[in-house]
Amino acid sequence: MQFKTGTGSTVSVMTAIALWSLSLGVDLPGLAVTPMLDRLDSIFPNASELEVQLLTVLPNLLIIPFVLLSGRLSMSNHKTIVITTGVALYVLSAILYIFSNTMTELIIISALLGCACGLILPFSTGLIANVFTGSYRVTQMGIVSGIGNGALVVATFIVGLIASIDWHMPFLVYLLPAISLFLLPWIYKAADKTPAATIEPAPVDATDPHKNEDSKKWDGFYIMPTIKLLGSYFFFIYVMSVIPYYGPYLMPPDKLSTTQIGTVIALLYLAMFLSGISLIKTLRIVRDNTYWIACATISIGMLAFILVHSFELYCLGALLVGFGVGTLQPVIYDKATEIVDSPRRMTMAMAVILTANYLAISLLPIINDFFARLFGCKSSLIFPFLFALVLIVAATGVAFYNRRGFIFGIRNSYYS
Repeated sequence: MQFKTGTGSTVSVMTAIALWSLSLGVDLPGLAVTPMLDRLDSIFPNASELEVQLLTVLPNLLIIPFVLLSGRLSMSNHKTIVITTGVALYVLSAILYIFSNTMTELIIISALLGCACGLILPFSTGLIANVFTGSYRVTQMGIVSGIGNGALVVATFIVGLIASIDWHMPFLVYLLPAISLFLLPWIYKAADKTPAATIEPAPVDATDPHKNEDSKKWDGFYIMPTIKLLGSYFFFIYVMSVIPYYGPYLMPPDKLSTTQIGTVIALLYLAMFLSGISLIKTLRIVRDNTYWIACATISIGMLAFILVHSFELYCLGALLVGFGVGTLQPVIYDKATEIVDSPRRMTMAMAVILTANYLAISLLPIINDFFARLFGCKSSLIFPFLFALVLIVAATGVAFYNRRGFIFGIRNSYYS
């Protein structure tokens, strides 16, 4: 079996699987720690509040600089070394977690895991951009986005099952990227390929409607399109992250069990997985209305969390939000290939855009607390969802009005 790349050539099924495998671990950092948060006092009775915060926040914070470092190194001749180092450190972290017995050891290993994930992350989408083009690239972006979210669903389920056996057991989920170790020969083949977009070079046109907002460049990046794409991705991840971050606080007063809360959050990522792998079908149906319809879907999902507090409505809301964000995520990945003036910078472009994901997750509580204090709603459990709803409703209008522009537009080449 062969996969078409859009350039007249094909890649083997093993190469495709190898590229997909790089997405298995990109969303996992921090997942294994979640089940033990309510037991940390008994596991580590002398742990300080700062240590607990470092354990949960440090991996995401360290991912950001290492994503950018990896993106920069992707333009050198050392891509295979960076990928191998990232995957090896990820697996090493998983093994070290199992033998750790102190809070200090956990924090150090978590830092190592964040560095490893950061090194892998740009290549999980960058190599797809390197090999595929046109609608074939969009299809593959949907698949890798879906696989990343699907791995998160499966890992969440596994962690829930084994967390009660021993607090070390959930860290076994970090062994998933070990699959990539066995597929490195095929990953190397993809990394050594000439970027697909250079097969039929097209000169940069400053009058292109995708670039005409500002054709000024810095270090090969179109400045304004980069800022706008970065901001849009930050925005959607921020809105989506409200559910897994604040949902566990919102739902217990409605007498939902821990299992039901876990199901709601799992459905969020399941919907993102399903929308990713069915992306092309969605684009063919809604076309240039994709962004505003996705935003409207997210709005309805958020409304479900606010209006009627029941397990069924929470599940429906999570599915709608997940489907909307899961549809837009791979489209944003593909648009990242257009914010640079050279195909050799595409992985670096992915690195820059992907930082928005972890910035949004890290800054979510800070931003929410600021506005909650501003509006005098600091103790309100519903405020994060209400604030997210207001933001996404406004975004729906902006997306509809600008549905022909670079950020919110969907060209025929995405699905034809």
